[in-house]
Amino acid sequence: MPRAMWAGIAAMSAIVPFMEDMQYRVRKRIIGNVAGVICFVALYYLLPPSIYAYIGIIGGIGVGFFSKNMDGRQYLIRFGALANAAQTYGLKGAVSLRVIQNVFGVAFALVFCIVFYWMMSKSCKLASNQV
Repeated sequence: MPRAMWAGIAAMSAIVPFMEDMQYRVRKRIIGNVAGVICFVALYYLLPPSIYAYIGIIGGIGVGFFSKNMDGRQYLIRFGALANAAQTYGLKGAVSLRVIQNVFGVAFALVFCIVFYWMMSKSCKLASNQV
């Protein structure tokens, strides 16, 4: 899977100790990823091709402006990775890889944590019955 670290980073960013918080983060991650990709594609078509290599820098500057607002950063963080991937895989390949791998990463993390919490609750009940 090319750019497999995108799925790992997405999973890592979604896992938190409480399931309610995790479900919220999974939703925000997916929405932020799709919105960031849409913003990137809009810039890609609006800017001249000579600027494509600098879209990542534009995103980095934007992240600095939104340093206290994670919602704003969610959209801009993707620009650098997408700009690099677009050079290798083309725009369609980079966008589809980014969305698919991020959705897979957070969905996998959510399913893993649901199964893990279920197994831990069964283990705790079994341990309390033996005491």
